[in-house]
Amino acid sequence: TSLRDIQYVARVVQEYVEGRSPTVNMITATQLNESILFDEKTYILDVRPPGDRKKSKGLPNSHEVDPLFVEKYLKQFPRDKQILVYCPGGGLSFMISYYLKAKGFKHVINLRGGLDAWIKRRGDLYEKYAGQNVTVLQPDP
Repeated sequence: TSLRDIQYVARVVQEYVEGRSPTVNMITATQLNESILFDEKTYILDVRPPGDRKKSKGLPNSHEVDPLFVEKYLKQFPRDKQILVYCPGGGLSFMISYYLKAKGFKHVINLRGGLDAWIKRRGDLYEKYAGQNVTVLQPDP
């Protein structure tokens, strides 16, 4: 990790805390419904750490990646779809959303509050669909 990387992350975190990031679109837990979850134009990206995946099932139709090596999956992500990124609490996915935007992905959206907020606000959908059709992606060498 270089000083440049650390400074970049610090800037991203500062913008997030201050609530100002015009580059990353957000969706709230209550807005995340079946029409988005099952839309063919939505690619759901699960960036939860492995330990969190053992605690709770993920969003349906999601693609799991190791959040520490996101750059090794970039070629696998579609550029013609909206990429919905989520993690347990929304912070890690925000940084990864920001990173994807910086890498030229135009349609990136972060789940504000993460999976925890969605379970709390949309427990009905969690009970009905969580863990369905999940794909574990393998990193590119």
